[in-house]
Amino acid sequence: MFNSLRRGLEEVSKGKVQLPGRTVLTAGDSWWGVMPAYQPSQAFVTKVVSVIPGNTQRGLPPVQGALTLYDAQTGRLSGVMDGAPFTAIRTAVTTLFAVTELTDAKSFYFRGCGYQANYHAEMLAKLMPGARINADSRSIDSKNRFLENAAKAGLKIDHSLTADTANALIIATSSTTPVLEDRPIGPKIVASIGAHTPEERELSDLAISRFGLVVVDSIENCTREAGDIVQTLASGILKREKLVELKEALNAGRGGSGGGILYKSVGAAYEDLFVASALAETAQKKNLGVIVEA
Repeated sequence: MFNSLRRGLEEVSKGKVQLPGRTVLTAGDSWWGVMPAYQPSQAFVTKVVSVIPGNTQRGLPPVQGALTLYDAQTGRLSGVMDGAPFTAIRTAVTTLFAVTELTDAKSFYFRGCGYQANYHAEMLAKLMPGARINADSRSIDSKNRFLENAAKAGLKIDHSLTADTANALIIATSSTTPVLEDRPIGPKIVASIGAHTPEERELSDLAISRFGLVVVDSIENCTREAGDIVQTLASGILKREKLVELKEALNAGRGGSGGGILYKSVGAAYEDLFVASALAETAQKKNLGVIVEA
């Protein structure tokens, strides 16, 4: 999937992918989005997804939805995927792709141990078996389950690791107020994947102001939807020219600046397109899933 995403970013950079603006609707604390993307030689994909925070109390994933994949040449429906696990997989793939392409991180600290964090840990175990991790959460039970699952997946739990000593900090919370008040001393990169509406925050103004480089998966989406970006731009704490899209940051290579890197993600349709295409290809080769005749 990493290779598919890398090729996809190259295609996006060359203007070979059509990415209509996504439609977003909010109702109370619920968020709904419709995201299409088209690559003439590959596929058309559209995802309808919702984020319902109250689902956590219902024992359901907060993310729900469905993705449909179509053949680009014939328009024929070629795949349907459950939006909840797909979005979790796609987000984990994109986050870890950004972290490992932009830095040489080998140790990871998680803030937040819920649904999305578990997918990140599972994907990290496939990518970097034996990587050192630790975590914190508002729920001790959630933290313990997360670390237990991570250990079973093949990661090394290092209880001495902190947010200040890890190479990478991954923030995956459902918090609507900052959980990071200042930039940690140690991490080369902080990845923030929560706070997906203009009113929500995972990082304080102070924390954001101290990063040397702010990388986003989509400038259009993050400046419209990510509270961490929207609010700091509005206050003048963050200047728009400081934002760099992931595809451009990759061209600059690893290292970033002395202030470290912030990677902020709210999801982009090109990620759905290329990760879904890779999953569908793998499923076909391995005879996975359910084939339904038209």
